[in-house]
Amino acid sequence: MSLPQLLKKSADKLLSAYCAEQNRHREKPRTRLSYRIASNRVTLLEERHCCSCPSACHTRPVAQFRYQHHPGDFRHALDLTVECISL
Repeated sequence: MSLPQLLKKSADKLLSAYCAEQNRHREKPRTRLSYRIASNRVTLLEERHCCSCPSACHTRPVAQFRYQHHPGDFRHALDLTVECISL
């Protein structure tokens, strides 16, 4: 089941503001936070630029929120696996 449209818009608004605020105060300018909404999941991501190739970066999930079938029920699951994605 995918996110209801209103909940998707709300998550998008909250996470875009959160990521913008966190990125503004990052000590390391080579890293930044972003997020991805897919199906019933919202994943908070950390992007790190590679030293050898500035146009490439590695992305790893920091946290994932999953929407359950019950209205308004989000459960937080910290995902400790590292996933490298070439952008």
